[in-house]
Amino acid sequence: MAGDSCKDVLERATTDNPLSDASRAHLLRRRAGSLLFAGNQEEALEVAREAQGVAQSCNEWAACAAAASTIAIEQMEQSKITEARESMLAGLEAARKHGARIEEAMLLSNVWMLGFPPDSPYSARRCYEGSLPIFRELGNMRFEALTIGNLGYICLEENDLVAARAQCEE
Repeated sequence: MAGDSCKDVLERATTDNPLSDASRAHLLRRRAGSLLFAGNQEEALEVAREAQGVAQSCNEWAACAAAASTIAIEQMEQSKITEARESMLAGLEAARKHGARIEEAMLLSNVWMLGFPPDSPYSARRCYEGSLPIFRELGNMRFEALTIGNLGYICLEENDLVAARAQCEE
């Protein structure tokens, strides 16, 4: 599992063979994501907060934004919606401010989970519409396709059959 590999690298780093803070931040945020995916929520939150702190201290904004997303998802799992929104939007702001494009797109793809109303700039449709051009710009076809599919589903839910069909055909 990726989280175990990250843990091994983090544990093997020594004063004679240290990791840079940036490398440590990225390994911690990857480990946090793996822990969250594996269902180890408490440890994931702890590691994500450590990753965020390390990332902020060395201005590694991509890792900081990714850690914020992990923190927000765990807060949402704990029904701490206000805190989750704050974490997610702070991560999104950091990603935008510092040009962490893939993290910006990923955060936009996750923000909708926090239940923003349809007229909000953070509604599901608007978030997916915002992330899609970034995935295209970066050539990330996997997430481009997922986003198009999600947009098609949202358009269908909104009874916008013309847009739903266009998304599905794409």
